[in-house]
Amino acid sequence: MLRLVICFSWLILSCGQVMFWWRRDNIFGYLQAGFFFATIAIPVLATSVLDDFDPAIVNLYADIMVVGAVAFVVGLSCGAFVGHRWRLPRLSLVRNLDVVPSVLVKRARQASLGALGILALSFVLLGYLPILAADRVSAKYGIGVYAAGYARGSLVVHVGLIVASTVLPVALALYLRHRRPVDLILAGALFLGLIATLSRGRALLGPIVLLIALAIERRWRPWRIVVVVSFAFISGTLFNEIVLRTSPPGTTLGTRFVASAPDLVDHVAFLRGYEGAGGDQVGLKPVLASLSLTKGEFNPPEYALRIRTGIPDVTGFASGGLRLPAPIWGYASYGYPGLIVWSVLSGIVIGCGTVMMRRLLSKVHGLRGQCLNLVLAWVFFEGTFSVLSDFYFFERVGIVSFALAVFLCWTHVKGSPPAGSADTDKVRPPDVEAVRGAG
Repeated sequence: MLRLVICFSWLILSCGQVMFWWRRDNIFGYLQAGFFFATIAIPVLATSVLDDFDPAIVNLYADIMVVGAVAFVVGLSCGAFVGHRWRLPRLSLVRNLDVVPSVLVKRARQASLGALGILALSFVLLGYLPILAADRVSAKYGIGVYAAGYARGSLVVHVGLIVASTVLPVALALYLRHRRPVDLILAGALFLGLIATLSRGRALLGPIVLLIALAIERRWRPWRIVVVVSFAFISGTLFNEIVLRTSPPGTTLGTRFVASAPDLVDHVAFLRGYEGAGGDQVGLKPVLASLSLTKGEFNPPEYALRIRTGIPDVTGFASGGLRLPAPIWGYASYGYPGLIVWSVLSGIVIGCGTVMMRRLLSKVHGLRGQCLNLVLAWVFFEGTFSVLSDFYFFERVGIVSFALAVFLCWTHVKGSPPAGSADTDKVRPPDVEAVRGAG
């Protein structure tokens, strides 16, 4: 029963926004469903990973997630109310992109070339190519003999990852629209550049986003999209084991899977370390540290890793740090009051952004070229509302995501009327869609 409680709470936290966008073009819902099944549902229900922890800690984790899920739904509802009344911006994604504006094509190619240049510079600064390194694990995280090079190039690497992974689905969508070799070459180069960094999440996310958008445009049944996306996420979690081989020989498949998708283990282990260290509340220190230009004692990923492992100095640890959900960060900051406030605030941002995206995409629902609209919607949401919803774990490169969202999505074309003139949630009637599609 406890496993089901944890699983259901995570289902709300991961996919709760679907309640306010119950339509087949909800690109975010399919992504979140894939994430939930791959990183939460399978480890919770199909492995014994929770049995390795003290039952008291697992019960505390369940309590935190239940309270957080309830607070998150409250925040979603408040955010949806605001999103219904917020005036919609004039973004390129609300327009009929049957004929793609030249300014959008130009900006996408400029961003692609910029991403490739940044990645190339990062490899020069690093002094090595992670995928070709003798010790891939150490090379990926910049420890041991790779520490000096990583110190020089880590910031540039992270900027390159953000830009490349964000523009990759746009480049792919443009190629599918025009079949121009330049877009395919740029997309292929971006994908190979991301693979070279060993960032499997960044490399696979763009193609998955495009796959979902294309499936929506071609009217796949929603359950089929969920199955395909879940399989893609599950396959991605095994990438580290195939390429990096971090598990010892003889390890079971279930254990290897959890090792490749350690979110659940990290959450419970952090709580164990936090309670074992006395449960001292850190207040706003992690939030302020994430906004600082220099890393401090409470820099969120390193602080969380330090508490999780009990190791005072984690600079030599093969990890990029931990990503904890809003309920756990709120609990560590101010106990149960912080848990509720953090979850509500995160829900407000997500709820507002979800309803705004739904209203914007209602104007192009069913039109030819909807795939590109959906990809741009993902770019805009990731660079704005998604960044703001992680206020407790703000990453400096989030500024780059915001700049890209504006650069790629704010492409107003003079004299090109929007696909829908009314600021409503109404979907275009099927007969009109058919006529436009035939034309």
